[in-house]
Amino acid sequence: MQQNSKQSTSTKAVVAGIDLGNKSSEVCFLDSEGKVIKRHKMRTTRNNFEALFGSLPRLRAAIETGPSSNWVARLLDELGHETIVADAQRVKIITDTHSKDDRRDAHWLAEIALRWPELLNPVRPRSLETQQHRAMLRLREGLVEARTKLINAVRGVLWSFGEKLPSSTGEWFARKALPNLPELLRDQVHPALLAIEEISAQVQVYDRMAEKLCRERYRSATKRLRSIPGVGPLTALTFTLELNDDPNWLRSSRSAGALVGLRPKRRDSGEVSPELSITKKGNRMLRRLLVQCAHRILGPFGPDSTLRRWGLGLADRSGTKRGKRKAIVAVARKLAVILHTLWRRDQDYDPLYGLPQKT
Repeated sequence: MQQNSKQSTSTKAVVAGIDLGNKSSEVCFLDSEGKVIKRHKMRTTRNNFEALFGSLPRLRAAIETGPSSNWVARLLDELGHETIVADAQRVKIITDTHSKDDRRDAHWLAEIALRWPELLNPVRPRSLETQQHRAMLRLREGLVEARTKLINAVRGVLWSFGEKLPSSTGEWFARKALPNLPELLRDQVHPALLAIEEISAQVQVYDRMAEKLCRERYRSATKRLRSIPGVGPLTALTFTLELNDDPNWLRSSRSAGALVGLRPKRRDSGEVSPELSITKKGNRMLRRLLVQCAHRILGPFGPDSTLRRWGLGLADRSGTKRGKRKAIVAVARKLAVILHTLWRRDQDYDPLYGLPQKT
């Protein structure tokens, strides 16, 4: 019976919708008329996908972007199928309901992929090499977040006893904090400082890996991005990998800000157009790095440039702390656009671009 079912699926199914889960996935097969041929639930493993799709003739498979979408898409492509990696946000808008149902979601994906595949706003999966190097950056980010939590915990404990540590960067926090520890808490806090120092050492290992990748593997792209004062190897590498080492990954440079969630939300209704916060979509690490670069560009020691003058002008016109924060975000958004423009045009940064030349 199972063999006949598989033969029926292989001869009639033209589309498969796959709702990927961390533990299990739902698969729905449709024929050319949209009729459900078969439903299948399985654990999300490479062997299970190979067993289910390996013997099937070429069909169109639709999955959503997510933690497993890259390796599943590569595997289905290797097995000879047409794979559509759908924008999860777009699918959510189309199929939005008040309840989550994996079987229904798999059916919806298959139905849309069959009749209106363009509605899924397909995205291209990143290469295996890009995913590997992004994993390094993601692990570094996890260490930085762990270090920040430990530093905040140490400061909080000391402050509860009326003790305040001097300000410091995460890299130098342990060394600066140790001589300022009160004797009362030295034995309790010292192990946490050792952990912070060890984490900082491992972060530096990842920093050297990033520098090496910029210098050797991604030199042609990152050298243009690093020509901007304030943009270091980590930001340049993260930006390059976000676009899969391909400047044509984006249709236009103007969409670079929206890519990392630095574009303001929009909610126009009639004559009302409220001022909203940024979307905060996309790569959170890259967004944070761009904001840090904007701080350096607008800081007291930032070199003169068109971008700096523009950002300082925004901050001065506001005259408020909130206005200065908005100026930093605006500079970060514009910086993303400039980074993509330099990369696409293969040009170095001209800090005074657009300003009249001195005679």
